Amino acid sequence: MEKNWPVLLVSLILIAAVGFWGYSQYTARQRLENYLSNQYQQSFYQLISAVEGAQVTAAKSLVSASPRENIINLTDLWRQSNIAKSNLDNIPIEHPTLSRTSQFLTQLGDYAYSLARQLAKGRPTTDQQWEKLGRLREEAAYLSTQLHQAQDETVDQLANRWGEMVQNTRRQVQESADRSINTFFDRIDKQMVQYPTLIYDGPFSDHVLNVKPKGLEGGNIDENQAEEAARRFVSFQRAEQMNVKTRGKVEGRIPAYHVVVEPQGSGRNIRADINVSRQGGQVISFLTTRSIGETTIDLNRAKDIAKKFLADRGFEDMIPSYQVQGEGSAVIVYVNKEDGVVVYPDQVKVKVALDNGEVIGFDAFQYYMAHRDRDFPEPKITAEEARRMVNPRLQVEKVTLALIPLPTLAEVLCWEVKSTLNGETYLVYLNAETGEEEQVLQVVDAKEGTLVI
Repeated sequence: MEKNWPVLLVSLILIAAVGFWGYSQYTARQRLENYLSNQYQQSFYQLISAVEGAQVTAAKSLVSASPRENIINLTDLWRQSNIAKSNLDNIPIEHPTLSRTSQFLTQLGDYAYSLARQLAKGRPTTDQQWEKLGRLREEAAYLSTQLHQAQDETVDQLANRWGEMVQNTRRQVQESADRSINTFFDRIDKQMVQYPTLIYDGPFSDHVLNVKPKGLEGGNIDENQAEEAARRFVSFQRAEQMNVKTRGKVEGRIPAYHVVVEPQGSGRNIRADINVSRQGGQVISFLTTRSIGETTIDLNRAKDIAKKFLADRGFEDMIPSYQVQGEGSAVIVYVNKEDGVVVYPDQVKVKVALDNGEVIGFDAFQYYMAHRDRDFPEPKITAEEARRMVNPRLQVEKVTLALIPLPTLAEVLCWEVKSTLNGETYLVYLNAETGEEEQVLQVVDAKEGTLVI
């Protein structure tokens, strides 16, 4: 026995160590679960507070007759809606359950912000606009009531419910309690589908979310036609025989075929993934994945290569707008120039490898969403008048006509006034018909390239 005591001692130490480690892991997990549970519960309470505040503020907006007070109220409504959505996103419930509720909060805030901008610009509001805000306010009041009911009915078990969500799947949570927090959100979410369709000056307007591509013409194509379009697209830069095969369909605002192109006989393990629109058979995007070697060409050479690449594929009169470099490649954004007008909605991105100048990426999604035949209005403001309209502290360098997209995707003809202030470059966009300042952007020259923000 005396000979075995060292073994027993070591065994006891190991058992104690394992036990201590297991207890430490358990307590650490408990602390993490408690922390997450508290965070989720706090998000839930802040969601309730923000929604309650939003419906009260919306009611004030409907009552007030002062444009000044309504600008304040509507801006506050926009802020409260964003806070509510942020806290809703933090709650651990599967996204499909919250889709309509989340969209409602986004549109409520965005609609309020669009009305505030309208009032700030001195534009009159309509009875129909206030009627829509009233209906949105009723939905916000309903949402607030249901959230309070969820809080009241689960007050004794809410903290445990968040803990269950940390540990279990949604199915297990629903099996453990018929009236889980998911049940309340399911019920709320179904009601949210009843809020009114919104057509307004904002980026989350229903007509913007449901916009159709304008740059595609013709009927639908089949897989063989998609493969032929992909083959033609890459044939300019690859002499190898190619294996071309459709690998499925891509859904979205531009439904497409996913076509894979793999060269033969080159010894290179390279493939190109190409999306070809089902309507019209246009290449929407192209991407080649390969390792990139040491840089041998500069950005100016890359721009020349990209411009020729576009011209060979029918994209004439494209000019570079800005570019970003990194990881051995350059992404250059080109925009259309038509009748002396820079058309920013018609935008194409080209990615060039800086080791040998090969084009390894192409994205024309935005171009095909926006491109169409346009009749530009005659400017009522001259270029010289535009120069005088910008902030006098700016040093004006260049004035150019440009078509820019608004958040609604509506387009407005502007004078683009390129200016500097304290060594920094800015682009000021003045409405060419009214002289109103539509947008201000800053041009940032960074190590990676030129960005516009």
